[in-house]
Amino acid sequence: MAETALANGLNVYKYITYILEKRPTEEMADIELEKLLPWNDKVFEMCKIER
Repeated sequence: MAETALANGLNVYKYITYILEKRPTEEMADIELEKLLPWNDKVFEMCKIER
């Protein structure tokens, strides 16, 4: 997870915190899970590395 976040230009701490707050479950549809992936635009804006 950390390496994928870094590869997508995300702050690892922010991304993992974001994922844990959303608490993905087995019941979530694929479309919902895709919204949590590091290359999602919304996730990128929330978790990007600040320079």
